[in-house]
Amino acid sequence: GDLDAHHVIDVVCDHLPEHFVGSAATKANDNDKESPTVFREYVEIKMPVSKPIFNIGFKDTDIPTDPVERQRKDAMMAILNEMLFSRSGEFYSSLFEQDLISPAMSYGYTISETFAYNSIAGEADDPKLILEMTLAHIEKVRASGLDPSEFERAKKVMYSEFIRLFDSTENIANTVFSFFSEDAELFEYADILAKVTFEDVVLCFDKFFRDGTICLSVVAPI
Repeated sequence: GDLDAHHVIDVVCDHLPEHFVGSAATKANDNDKESPTVFREYVEIKMPVSKPIFNIGFKDTDIPTDPVERQRKDAMMAILNEMLFSRSGEFYSSLFEQDLISPAMSYGYTISETFAYNSIAGEADDPKLILEMTLAHIEKVRASGLDPSEFERAKKVMYSEFIRLFDSTENIANTVFSFFSEDAELFEYADILAKVTFEDVVLCFDKFFRDGTICLSVVAPI
């Protein structure tokens, strides 16, 4: 917008708590100093909400320094998430049919040069139960193995979502900026996604969702 960047930064610094201002982000080559485990496994705050809002986070410190490799990992995790938590899948359907979650439960993976995490968010009367059921679902899949046919379906879904991104100029602008900030090329992502194999996703799954990397954050009603 028609704004002065320096003025915006001044306003932000004036209103943020003091401990949020002035600390530099960890550089990519310092990620190996970050603990692979979470700082706290449970965080709760009370606010005026009608139903508890939860976010299950899975910490990831295995961050490639190469931008293309970060895009590749993002593509693998996007496919894996679709395989595990899709709204058309057994797990989501089970939670929804038992009226344990609201319809708007979401999931996604975020990776950048300095941090990465996977998350599942939504509304539920008992967020701790949702966490337990999520972990049980992951272990069930780990025991039985990922389904190659589900991989093919999930890969097509993610490819179509990438194409659909270009229906919105706002989405295009936000995504181009995100890719630019990561020294990555937006139009390379489709090729990276297309080259992801079932074996890539299996290897990614084997390394992820481990004990000590999981945090449940809850906004509870007052």
